[in-house]
Formats: sequence, C-alpha cells, structure tokens
Amino acid sequence: MFEDAEEMRAAFAEEKKMNIYSRFTNPNATEFVDKMVALEGGEAGYSFATGMSAVFNIFAALLSAGDHIISSESVFGSTHSLLKKFLPKWNITTSFFPADDLDAIEALILKFSDACVGVIKRCFCIKTPYHKKDPNTDL
Repeated sequence: MFEDAEEMRAAFAEEKKMNIYSRFTNPNATEFVDKMVALEGGEAGYSFATGMSAVFNIFAALLSAGDHIISSESVFGSTHSLLKKFLPKWNITTSFFPADDLDAIEALILKFSDACVGVIKRCFCIKTPYHKKDPNTDL
C-alpha cells in the first residue's frame, strides 16, 4: 500500500492525498460523494453508512454545550432517543413541536430567539414526510 514509511507518514498527516483505510476513506465513497455534489450543485459533501450516523454527525459537527434544538415530534425513534437521552449529557437541549402546528413552531422560534440571540446556536430538526399517518410540516 505504501512505498515506504515516509509515504505512510505523509498520508496520515494529510500531506499526501491517498486512501489509507477503507473505513476512513475509500474510492467508492469518494466517487459517490463527488457525483452527488455535482448532481446537486454543492460545494462539498459527506456520505455515511447509516441515516443515524449522518444525523449524529450533523449534530456533533454543528452543536456545542449550551445549544438548543427545536425539533418536530415526528422524528425517527432513534433520533428522538438521541435528542432526549444522549445530547442532554453534553448540555444540548431540545424542545419539540407538533409537525402540523405552525403556531407552536413560531412560538418556539420566538422564545429561543428572544432569549438566546448571540448566546447559543439553534438547530431545527424536521423530518418530512415522516409517515403516512403523521402530519407533514409545511416548510
């Protein structure tokens, strides 16, 4: 894989772009991301093995202790567990709203905007459509 120890050192130091380990980088994932970015007209992208790994990584990358999430009640069960059980361990809190109640959404936005401007980041978590029996959020 590596020509010598120096090439390996440079690869791990990200001085030389090359695939190191298939769970870290691999040509198939890189090609998939490049094609999706081109298709969507984006600047960059990431791919994940599962939806929950994507959800967790978004929260981990964007949020810090003291931040607040405003979330639809209608999210995937594991997402709900992440919001209620795990993120609070890092002092990241969540308020939930009914997906079809625009007044509740507005009230939460106003509540956390008025109280927290410049203090914390806020994040919206909405999955739509969620399930045929659940109401859709009017984005």
